[in-house]
Amino acid sequence: MNDDPKSPTGDPKFFGGNARTYYGRWTYKYEIAAQKGAIGAIIIHTDSSVGYGWNVVQNSWSTEQFGFIDDPSPKLKMQSWLTETASSKLVELSGYNLKELMVGAESRKFMPVRLSIDLSVSVKNKVREISTQNVLGLLKGSDTVAAWWNFDVSSKLKKLLR
Repeated sequence: MNDDPKSPTGDPKFFGGNARTYYGRWTYKYEIAAQKGAIGAIIIHTDSSVGYGWNVVQNSWSTEQFGFIDDPSPKLKMQSWLTETASSKLVELSGYNLKELMVGAESRKFMPVRLSIDLSVSVKNKVREISTQNVLGLLKGSDTVAAWWNFDVSSKLKKLLR
């Protein structure tokens, strides 16, 4: 799911209470899936959990995407988003109910559920290498965390700036 499960009691020790943390962001979901050895990951989009509609996802991912060539971090072969409705249908194929799983995720006792389905995906992409005139600046401050929330920065660059 995009975003963290909300704490039913508002407990700040449970996923940061009702605050949005880096661990709930879609970027982290893909990063941790790749680190755990996943081939791909599907983000479940719910308008209510993230505060924006499906059209934002469509507009953001329907154009060319960029990354760093020298980024050694693990990568997924497939990164995908599904609407809550489509995700619900996919989960039902394995005999589960998405709403029940989402409620279950609000508990510390929740464990991941393996879906007993196979997924075959075929995508035609064009990859190209480009050089840009982008400039990177560093503004020293007390909170460097915010800088990583909106920019995909290679791990080499992160180490350099810390």
